Amino acid sequence: MADRSKRIQNFMKKAEDAIERRNYDLAIATYQQLLLETPDDTEIREMMRNAQQKKGGGSGLKAGIAKAKATAMSAIGKLDKALDAAESGLTQDPNNVGLMLLVATIAEKMELMEVAAWQRQQVADKYAKDDTANLYTLAEIYDNLKRGQEALGCYERIKEIDPDEDVDPYIRDVSARLISDVYSDAVSSGGGARSIVNNAEETETLELDQAKLRTDDQRMKVINYRLEHDLTERPDDYRIWSTIGDIAFDLDDFAKGYQLAKEYYNKALEINSSDSSIRDKLGDVEMKAMRLQMDLFRSRLEKDPEDADTKQKLLDLRKRDLSYRLKEYERRVKAQPLKAEFHYQLGALYMQVKKYEDAIGELQKAAKDPKVKLASLTNLGRCFMTTGQTDMAIAQFKRAREGLELFVKFREPLYYEAQAYESKGDADSLNKALEYYTQIYEQDISFRDIRERVPAVQQKLAQLSA
Repeated sequence: MADRSKRIQNFMKKAEDAIERRNYDLAIATYQQLLLETPDDTEIREMMRNAQQKKGGGSGLKAGIAKAKATAMSAIGKLDKALDAAESGLTQDPNNVGLMLLVATIAEKMELMEVAAWQRQQVADKYAKDDTANLYTLAEIYDNLKRGQEALGCYERIKEIDPDEDVDPYIRDVSARLISDVYSDAVSSGGGARSIVNNAEETETLELDQAKLRTDDQRMKVINYRLEHDLTERPDDYRIWSTIGDIAFDLDDFAKGYQLAKEYYNKALEINSSDSSIRDKLGDVEMKAMRLQMDLFRSRLEKDPEDADTKQKLLDLRKRDLSYRLKEYERRVKAQPLKAEFHYQLGALYMQVKKYEDAIGELQKAAKDPKVKLASLTNLGRCFMTTGQTDMAIAQFKRAREGLELFVKFREPLYYEAQAYESKGDADSLNKALEYYTQIYEQDISFRDIRERVPAVQQKLAQLSA
């Protein structure tokens, strides 16, 4: 065993020397040779992946051939050759998510579950952050590995990506197993009832952690438990630091939560600087702080509307908040260009500062995602209206409400579409505007200025016919 360890160390040194000389092909070949002997070694696999990234892309055709070979080898049960072929494909195309997922799938068949988890986690963190199918599989792998906290993290991410996904049953199941494991471990360790009593604090904390934390005392209890236990075992796990930051972010005492959340998120970022979602969370902390401060100023003005000092502070803070959010969402769009929500938010911000052409570009990208399609197309139409492109505005409003049956969903674009027709001023357009305004009036008389809109258009039509 000692000889084998020494041999592996010699190969590792050979690979490191090759990387220093920028001979990435030799380094990758050395790592692949090592992995044929130790396929479950995720550390070596990660070093090889880093070398593949440094080497850069090669031939897309060769990557495709390697993928086909890996798939064929896997189908006939030659899994070691399939895994080697998939890795060869990644040498040609190191950012190929399909090949990475193929590596994970083959590893699962070989029962190399740590490798499968590592590869799928890389995909989730760096390459396909919104791939919920990958996260579901990753959660299941973590659950089977008895790494329940990581499984719960996957389900929470799925919920963030798609709030309509019903992951609560999975969360309850994993949470129940986590709590059960506390008692099972206590009994199997020979400590009996005494050990179970000693684990009561851990059990209570787990129950709190997976329930809705309602008080700051509960939140701080979970934070302190994770700091003292989880991070003692895995101090360099940035996901734990990030999760603790999430809990601090929700503290009702946000003066305290602000400082703690920033501390924990920055620690996560220090460990993994490539995860842009942590930078997003740091941005959310700053935006929440400014929002709460603005709420405080508004409440003061409600009590004393003539307070000139508070008025000025609120005005200055609004400007600072808008400037910060613009820069923050410009950064997010650049870092995660496939995330429609960020394009939508940036488009809405550009509208606020009257950069309509920039807003149009962002909203057109956002409108491709069903989750923000309605709001994006509505704002897109408003941009076209403002820039005098009325017919294009009407087309966007029609697209926005297309297929919608609930009035509360389509009334917003319908209202703006009526405005667009009203702005045209001819009889046919005014009649169309009146039809739409009336439809809203009959459903919700308190919506916006609909009480004034209907008689105003009626008066315009009367003047035309006079």
